[in-house]
Amino acid sequence: MAYARMAGPYPTLYSLLPARVARTIASLGAGAVTPIEGDNIKPSSQLLVDVSEIARTDAGTGIQRVVRSILLQLLKEPPSGFEIKPVYASRYDSYRYAERYRRKLLAQDCSVNSDIPVQIHPGDVFLGLDLAAHLLPHHHRTLGQWKNSGVKLFFLMHDLFPVRHPEWFNPKRPRTFRRWLRTLAIYSDCILCVSKATADDLEKWLASRYRIRNGALPVRSFHLGTDFSPAAQGLGQAATAEDFRLRFQGRPCILMVGTIEPRKGYSQALSAFDALWQQNVQVNLVIVGKMGWKVDELASRLRQHPEAGVRLHWFDDVDDHQLLQLYNITDGLLMASEGEGFGLPVIEAARFNKPLLLRDIPVFREIAGIAAEYFTGTEPDALALALRNWLSLISAGKVPASRTIKCQNWAESTAQLIHAMELP
Repeated sequence: MAYARMAGPYPTLYSLLPARVARTIASLGAGAVTPIEGDNIKPSSQLLVDVSEIARTDAGTGIQRVVRSILLQLLKEPPSGFEIKPVYASRYDSYRYAERYRRKLLAQDCSVNSDIPVQIHPGDVFLGLDLAAHLLPHHHRTLGQWKNSGVKLFFLMHDLFPVRHPEWFNPKRPRTFRRWLRTLAIYSDCILCVSKATADDLEKWLASRYRIRNGALPVRSFHLGTDFSPAAQGLGQAATAEDFRLRFQGRPCILMVGTIEPRKGYSQALSAFDALWQQNVQVNLVIVGKMGWKVDELASRLRQHPEAGVRLHWFDDVDDHQLLQLYNITDGLLMASEGEGFGLPVIEAARFNKPLLLRDIPVFREIAGIAAEYFTGTEPDALALALRNWLSLISAGKVPASRTIKCQNWAESTAQLIHAMELP
């Protein structure tokens, strides 16, 4: 039996009711299906993987890397009894199969227009893998119909920063994110977080904001993966590494990786390195990250800095091979983020046993434990002092060995995700 696709405007009922009450109503009809006459043959269960954002544009940044890596692994080794079906939606059009994107991802012929509307069946599973916060609230009726038709709904949560720290974002983002969170609170069968720190924060938010207590909406966590490793460097990269070494002129190099945005701590880091350079400390700051939002002043400061191209190097467009080489040849990783959902660069650097200096926040303690040095404080002087001490430890070979961090690959990470979803 097949079941009709449901599309339509945001229902007034759910927009007016408290999320906890709306969730109860939405759950009452779960599994109460209404078949369409005609098709009586049920195909294999579908795992519908939302790729609404990455199918439209792949920025190549953290969340897109996670979506692409997990989707590829799911396509390679789907859970037993499931067929992986990437799907996407727009603001006004409900979900379609992202067949062209799937073919493109797998380097197959994608010239055929086969992005047809999704048809769901009891036992199917929807995984909101992509962060489509601005789209999902427009599809309440679709989600409700799917839930009533026996589809389980799972969503991936990276962090709650747009609602916890709206000052870090443009004004529209927190409003959009709140609507997305409310939609998850109503319809989710389970929310999957990329760290225990994020899961703990989400449970607090659900309880305080929506009065949804532990157990009423399962929240589970897993860890992300990386396939970066020294063995993955391959041949033909020596020229890239040598080019970097020539630019760095033999000085020790400290690497920072991540989009240039307010929460990442780049401004404090740059001021801390300014203090070191004024004291004639011979060290390079190497930044890898695209320009984000609310950082125009910082971006100008980076581009016009007297040390730009000398002891300050900002690479805003590097591929994975170049990033891998930078991990390999630099002397340590600095993560000054005031907030992270996970922090992929930590485990990527740990693959190379690179020394780590991390801001002392719960998620970094969760991931790195005693395998890193930590700093506190938001003033440049606090970080400058921590950097001086850390550089001395690096020089003396007395830094904690980051190789002791448990670094899993994307196959292991995806297996954790499937386990958290309680799929076969």
